[in-house]
Amino acid sequence: MSRFVSAGTDEAPTPRDEAWQKAQAEIEAKRQQSTPSSAPQGSEKSLYETLQANKEFG
Repeated sequence: MSRFVSAGTDEAPTPRDEAWQKAQAEIEAKRQQSTPSSAPQGSEKSLYETLQANKEFG
């Protein structure tokens, strides 16, 4: 019989402290900055179009 009890599974989730919440906010802000959002949606070529263009040049 295992005596392992994972934290917080038998009760309500433990509240996060302010330092944890601040760190999570910083991580999310960096993640949003690193994702390219400059190209408008729908302007990307399909894989087929890209392959056909590559075939023409190669």
